[in-house]
Amino acid sequence: MANKLLKFDVADAKIEPSSNDRQFATLHIKTFASGLSKNGTYVSEETLRSTAHTILEKPLIWAYDAKHHDASAHEPSSVPCGFVPSVNSLQFESTEDGRLMLTVSAKIWKYYSGYLMDFFARDNLQKPVSVEIEVIDAEERPDGILDIKDFNYAAISIL
Repeated sequence: MANKLLKFDVADAKIEPSSNDRQFATLHIKTFASGLSKNGTYVSEETLRSTAHTILEKPLIWAYDAKHHDASAHEPSSVPCGFVPSVNSLQFESTEDGRLMLTVSAKIWKYYSGYLMDFFARDNLQKPVSVEIEVIDAEERPDGILDIKDFNYAAISIL
């Protein structure tokens, strides 16, 4: 299996109030974790670390859900609202269940993000996120788990 786009609901993005300016809001995002995922894929710590740099310069995207007046998940109408800067402190944190989580900082364009900043304000400065990856190399194990050996990040969706 190669070059397939997969989407993972991961954790959350939280605005860092002290580091914001007039044009951008800075987010701290728990991006992606090693180990077994809920959707039957596995990523080793080695793969997580070796692919981490591919998140740099990728877009933050979101879609407006008029019915619920909120951000929406994985819509074809998703639009860019920010980006992951190339100058970034890629960090790895241990999760409560023993996996390794990649965390990054990202920027939201305040002026060009529609209602998104209002939704962050309403939701205590945080929103859930989903990461989209392009699988480059993977093997299906006998137990049906897809072992992802190599991938590139494609985008981070704010949900």
